[in-house]
Amino acid sequence: MRLAVVDAYEVLKEAELLKGVKIYTNSIPESATTTPKLPVCRIVELFGNYENYSSDEAHSFESQIQIDLWCNDFEEVDKYYFDIDVLMSVQNWQCTYSSQEDDPDLEDSMRIIKRYTKKQFN
Repeated sequence: MRLAVVDAYEVLKEAELLKGVKIYTNSIPESATTTPKLPVCRIVELFGNYENYSSDEAHSFESQIQIDLWCNDFEEVDKYYFDIDVLMSVQNWQCTYSSQEDDPDLEDSMRIIKRYTKKQFN
């Protein structure tokens, strides 16, 4: 089994679509948030849960992650919004939540929010 954030990071990092996008896991360094060069992406694990027990042994692990992508404008939101789902689905990640919004904490930016789940088996 693999850490969910590592798996997702490798999917996004290798994608031609996201070339030039800085991708972080868990947190974004303060230096990158004070004068960010957008777009910028963050991947965090929301939870992990062992499942499918038999004889007190788990046979699968389900993970949920969130991918946030901060963009300059609607053009960038439109460029990435659905294609991220395609990239993730190739590696069996299922989108469970999808949204886009103006980000009040980062002036003049828009934020794509995606949540995905994936089950790994022993």
